[in-house]
Amino acid sequence: PYQASSEATPSEQEVAEFLTGWGLDGECAAAMAGQAPEVQYQVLRGFSPKPGTRDIKSLFMGYLKSMVMGPGTGKRLRSA
Repeated sequence: PYQASSEATPSEQEVAEFLTGWGLDGECAAAMAGQAPEVQYQVLRGFSPKPGTRDIKSLFMGYLKSMVMGPGTGKRLRSA
């Protein structure tokens, strides 16, 4: 429902519209506000749950974490 502008630093209004558009709460807003503008921009541009997603908040928090941590930082299996 939300389309990010081409600015690399999203405005407070853009972030608020994004959060409202996805029905995200204050915890999500606080998590987003604590991130660098570049991370906020990546989230605004890339977060797009599939239709029918039931727990958008959990998906959002995981997505935000993945943007902060970067690729390849997920859980890995231990080799024996």
